[in-house]
Amino acid sequence: MVAWIYGAERFIGDIQCMLQWRPGTLHSRLFRAYWQVMWRFVPPLVCLVILLATLATYKPMTYDKEPFPGWANAVGWCVSLVSVTCIPVAALTKILMTPGTLRQRLDCLLRPTEEWGPRKAEHRRMAERKWAEGGYSRDGRKPSNAGKIKKTQLLLLLLLH
Repeated sequence: MVAWIYGAERFIGDIQCMLQWRPGTLHSRLFRAYWQVMWRFVPPLVCLVILLATLATYKPMTYDKEPFPGWANAVGWCVSLVSVTCIPVAALTKILMTPGTLRQRLDCLLRPTEEWGPRKAEHRRMAERKWAEGGYSRDGRKPSNAGKIKKTQLLLLLLLH
C-alpha cells in the first residue's frame, strides 16, 4: 500500500535521506531498483497467488473426518474477517466525515499533513531538500500531478471497500 498510495519513489527517497545516501551512486541506484520491484510488484503478485491457491483448494473445516455444520464455518469466517473489516470501515468513515466532493476528500486524505516528517528542523530541511531533488512538493505530490489522484490510488481505495 505504501508504494501505491504514498509512492515508492518518495518512500525510497525518505529512506535514502534517513540513511544519508547520496543519490546517483551505484549502491543508491541498485537499492532503488530492487525496492521498486519489491514494493510495487511482488506483494500484489504474492497476495494474488495466495488468494487463488486458497480459493482453489478450499474445503470446509472437519473434525475427526466429520465436516462442521455450515453455521460453524460461517462463524469461523466472521471471526476471521472481524479483524480485517476495521480497515475499510475506518477508511469509509474518514471519507464520509471529510468535507468536499469524493475526489477532494480522497485527495485530502491521501496527502501527508503539514506535521508529517522529521521532528528536528535541520532534518526537516534536509528531507525537504531531498524531496525537491526528487521533484516532489511538500505535500508529497509531483508538480505535474498536483491536485490529481492517480487512477491506481482510486482503484485501490475502491477495492478496499
